[in-house]
Amino acid sequence: MVSRAHRFLRGRTLSTAEPVWHLTGNTDDIFFHDAYLGCLSLTDTILHWTLEQDPEALVVVLTAEGELISEANALTDLPHYRREPRAPRRIPANASEDVPASQSPDQTAESAAENLHSRTGSRRYADQLALLSSVFTRPRSRNIIAIIFGLPEQFERAASEKEESFELRKTVRALVQHVQESIGSLLFLVDPRTELGARLLQSHSSITIDIPTPAAEEIEVALARVSLRHNITMRHTKSIASYLATNGNLQSALRRIASLARGTRNIGVDTLLHLSEPDEAHVTSIFQELDSLVGLENIKSYFHKLPNIAQRRHIELREHGRLPEATMHMVFKGSAGTGKTSVARIVARLFHALGILPKDEVIEILPTALISKHANETAERMQSSLMRGCGGVIFIDEAHQLIGNIYSGESIKTLVTFAENHRNDTVIILAGYTERIDALMRVDEGLKRRFPISLIFHDYDSEELYQIVHDMARADGFTMSAGTHAPLMQLLEDSLLDTDFGNAGGARNIWQQIRSIHDSRHNAAPNIIGTTDIPTTITIDNTRMVQAKKALTGYAGLKELKDLRKFIEAKQALLASYQKRNRPRPWADGLCLVGPPGTGKTFIAKKVIVPYLYGIGLIDRPTVKLVTIDDLQTSYGSHATEGVRNLFHETRGGALVIEKVGSLPTDNIYGTEAIRILAAEATNPENRRTLIILEGHGKEIDDLIFRHPELESRFNQKITFEHMSAKSLLKIVRTRAQEEGYRLSEDFEQHLLTIVPVAREVAGQNFGNIRWSMDMYEQAKENMIVRTSYPPESASLVDDTCLTGQDLVTALRSEDPKLSRLLGPAPSVSPKTAPLAPLGAMTYSECRTRLQNAVLPIVVTREDYHDIGTGFLVAASGLVATAAHVLQDAVRVTIGSEGVEAKVVAVDEETDTALLHLPADAVSEHEPLPLGQSRDVCAPSELLAAGYQNWRPGEDPYIVQVQVSRNMRKNPSFEVGGDLDRGTSGGPLIDPSQGAVIGLVSGGVGSTIKEIVRIEQLRRLLEEQGHGNKRHEHGVVGTDPERGVQ
Repeated sequence: MVSRAHRFLRGRTLSTAEPVWHLTGNTDDIFFHDAYLGCLSLTDTILHWTLEQDPEALVVVLTAEGELISEANALTDLPHYRREPRAPRRIPANASEDVPASQSPDQTAESAAENLHSRTGSRRYADQLALLSSVFTRPRSRNIIAIIFGLPEQFERAASEKEESFELRKTVRALVQHVQESIGSLLFLVDPRTELGARLLQSHSSITIDIPTPAAEEIEVALARVSLRHNITMRHTKSIASYLATNGNLQSALRRIASLARGTRNIGVDTLLHLSEPDEAHVTSIFQELDSLVGLENIKSYFHKLPNIAQRRHIELREHGRLPEATMHMVFKGSAGTGKTSVARIVARLFHALGILPKDEVIEILPTALISKHANETAERMQSSLMRGCGGVIFIDEAHQLIGNIYSGESIKTLVTFAENHRNDTVIILAGYTERIDALMRVDEGLKRRFPISLIFHDYDSEELYQIVHDMARADGFTMSAGTHAPLMQLLEDSLLDTDFGNAGGARNIWQQIRSIHDSRHNAAPNIIGTTDIPTTITIDNTRMVQAKKALTGYAGLKELKDLRKFIEAKQALLASYQKRNRPRPWADGLCLVGPPGTGKTFIAKKVIVPYLYGIGLIDRPTVKLVTIDDLQTSYGSHATEGVRNLFHETRGGALVIEKVGSLPTDNIYGTEAIRILAAEATNPENRRTLIILEGHGKEIDDLIFRHPELESRFNQKITFEHMSAKSLLKIVRTRAQEEGYRLSEDFEQHLLTIVPVAREVAGQNFGNIRWSMDMYEQAKENMIVRTSYPPESASLVDDTCLTGQDLVTALRSEDPKLSRLLGPAPSVSPKTAPLAPLGAMTYSECRTRLQNAVLPIVVTREDYHDIGTGFLVAASGLVATAAHVLQDAVRVTIGSEGVEAKVVAVDEETDTALLHLPADAVSEHEPLPLGQSRDVCAPSELLAAGYQNWRPGEDPYIVQVQVSRNMRKNPSFEVGGDLDRGTSGGPLIDPSQGAVIGLVSGGVGSTIKEIVRIEQLRRLLEEQGHGNKRHEHGVVGTDPERGVQ
């Protein structure tokens, strides 16, 4: 029997062989040759094969160190290759200047010397390679066979030097070409790890031989010759050879036999495995230790069966020489702290005591220590770590970490191969969380076959944890008093729901807390644990509470939140009550944060609610997991359940925030299934410490809970977020600008205060609040940067830190073109823009005439329909007043049958007032209405109201008489009774006794009682735009001189 490599060589001759051979694989091994009754290296194998065919042939070997080896003086008569000498690269005299500062001078000098040596060796190798290449170009009388080692390493060294790498590649390609063109020549390129890429040989044909590891049959023949030569008795040689074949090469196999032969001349499989005889006394002792562990009944039951398995294995080995086919590799599945590592250390000694393994050691491997950024290095680290544990138990904890990096395949492949080759002399245990280990097993089918034994380590229950704490106390010399059982059990039951409790690890932490409390009490009985030593179930973190309150104070929209303070104060009081009575913590009920987008719901959840509830001890972790509807559903219904459950598992004990929950579709099977699982997990006791927050519009969340009543019991608390005021949004933008080193000009701020209310009315419930404002700010900032980067030549010094109103207007055009089209500048301040003062008492007929000449129909165009509102002229310059809600969702606003386009000047959403502007010539035939005062108008004063109900072009306004039903001076509005229908919103109400408008229709249209906005609110809006009547403001008619216009 000869090696496969030699058999392949024998089938060819120098004249018929392909000139270039690429040898990969097991090139470092030795090869048994029946013709020579011995083992030869790869070089000698090729040498003998060559000399058999041509005794005159010249065999030249280039070693990895750059040495050319041939018969004495064989190359001296050949022409030398002439090439220009290359100047060596200079090394700086002060090498420390070219290295990182963290290196010491000694290290620098040493590194420089190593680099110099490496470059010198590389040049020498390249020179010898070039010399060898030239040999094949000269006439000669002898065949030349060249064997080249170390070429992959040379390419790796030259990789950092572009010039050297190019030169080396050029030389190798020239060598290959010369050999191809030379008759009677043969070139062997030795590449064990197949690192010489195909691109190196792509322009020339070659043969690639992957030299395999020796088959068991080859090793068996070699062992037979060795046993005869050295007088060694081998029992069951075939089994011995089969086992040795797993070592990968013949050289290590023969060394193993030689090592054994020093101690005995009678070698069997049991001798090879170094297995000892079973030690029954030791086995009994180990089982006592295993049985003393708390819980783990299924684990103990399995290992108590091992003695029978060990007995059968011994019989097979000693009497029949059969290696067991069944592997003992196994998987430990379970949570942290369930005893996996402890059991592994115990059973390692058990395997050895039963004679199954040669060693009783446990080598623990952490996958994170194996990860490398370089190809092949991960596999090398894995192989090295596994070899350290060969013969004993190899325990790979958190084995799921073997996957998830770019070289995971290397480590898995190495593990699978090692597990197969060492199934008889080593036990590998993969340990980790059940679902993660299952995911690992799905990565490679080979893992399932090599690790057929799966043992589940169940979480401890409260009674088992109590026993563990009790045992720890006893081990430390303490006694638990009888009264501690109830509070300790209550503490353990509460702690079991903590996601990071850690089973036995958590029990140890609790014992440490108990002992710490005991040691800190001056009057504590020595070594006796009493009820006062047991920690309470609720732990307070004052630092988190302070941080949460600070974040709440800094929230710009604080005044818009009506329920938040009440919520957190109620929770604090509840937890204080539970803590006082040492009761288990209550459920962290679900919470609904409802309101329009961009109002800070997520910010409040992350920075206020979650840290505060953690601080008072309601939840276990201050962590927040943000998910969207896409995370709750999938197009594969079977995966929906698993996906939602995984989300809850990841966030258990913290907070799960589900954004835009109203967009979850409930009209398909996947959305319905996601909600069903959401409800099931929300009511699962394991998640009672998880705070689940639903975010979205109030109506959408209410509809969701209404359609799915099972959610109602968990989500019974709501915090409402209103639209943020223009001033609050300005404060946020101003703060961001200051943080970034910018400032806002006065006209920027005034523009923003004017635009925000209009934007809110136009966008309706979808207005983005903070998001919209920040988008405007970012675009305005870009506009400012562009503007100041290319200023006009005539411009004076440019301030590149100030954002102007024009920057904001330009941003509005690009970011919100619909709103930009609606907005227009207010008319310049002049006498024509000031509102008229009251005219004094008028008859009803005169009031009707004034109303008909001032009231205008407002046509609001929305995305898919038109709507009607009412406005009235307040200044001859074209200023028209109306109710702000009339403009909601507007795309375009026109006035009258002629469709004159109106521009929005100002909106105050708090008072429901708005100002539009028309060209002066469009209102030349109309007269503005004077503005009066409303606070002194008593019920049941009669007023006249005007508006358009189901308006058609050409129709006059509808004028109706109404009565004041309620007018409280402190309120911003008053109420009237009368027949006001849809379309009259924004219409004026005139008081005949004043001859002036005292309010405009706001809410309650179509009902018996209507809400009327006071005219003082409209006058304030006019004044903010610079169109106030100062003389009227100071009490000429119906004002409070101390408070001004209200």
